Amino acid sequence: MTPSAPAANGFPAPPEVTEPSWSRLRWTLTLLLTFVGHVALIYIFGSHHPIEPRPVKNAVRAEIAWMRTEMMDLQDPTVFAGPHPRGFAASTWLVLPTIPFPNFRWTDTPRFLDLSSEQLGNSFSVQPAEPPPPPSHPSLSPAPSFAILLPPAPPSPPTHSAVCITGSLADWPLAEPLPVLPVRSSREGLTNSIVQVVVDETGRVFSTILLPPGSGSAEADQQAIQIANGTRFIPPSGQTSVVVGNLVFQWQTRMPDDKKAATP
Repeated sequence: MTPSAPAANGFPAPPEVTEPSWSRLRWTLTLLLTFVGHVALIYIFGSHHPIEPRPVKNAVRAEIAWMRTEMMDLQDPTVFAGPHPRGFAASTWLVLPTIPFPNFRWTDTPRFLDLSSEQLGNSFSVQPAEPPPPPSHPSLSPAPSFAILLPPAPPSPPTHSAVCITGSLADWPLAEPLPVLPVRSSREGLTNSIVQVVVDETGRVFSTILLPPGSGSAEADQQAIQIANGTRFIPPSGQTSVVVGNLVFQWQTRMPDDKKAATP
């Protein structure tokens, strides 16, 4: 340890500590001891001893049973559930009683039966006291009648279309009946024309709207709007507000006549 020189602030500086270094002999001994320790550990823990197998106890062995033993009967799960040759009722269930059958073999020699000749022909001499009744002829059932079932006649073609009033105006009576709607010609058929109407308190229609998609015919939809505009209702007493309802025009269609269409 060397003395410390005074520092600039007047205090002495801490002494310098110098550690002694290992000599060559010390390093050699340390390495030698480490090597010897490793070799000793390898010999101690590296020795291999063969594993000795454990003796087998209570192992299952397959043998040929030359005869049935009592232990085998006790291991049978059906010894008490069903008939068993060594069960308590084996003599009743498994042993059939001996039934003696009679002998049907005929041992007598063949011979003719005795016939009394005094009774031969007596049945022909006995006449019946009354003649037998005439045989009754069974009554024949009447001849069956066959009826031919014809297919039902096809329904008559429609003669006119119809109008149905729905919504709040369904219970309102009409001031005048609606005109008769004709049957329209169409190859694909027409759907209903639904016209929404707004009726004032006097029963007059002042607004009509054709609800989509329409019937598929612009002419039929235009006729439905015209009829809806001219419809008059009889409002109930005390009606003071407008009412919205629907007029459903149910169009009946028929196939167009090509001959009439071809004529100029």
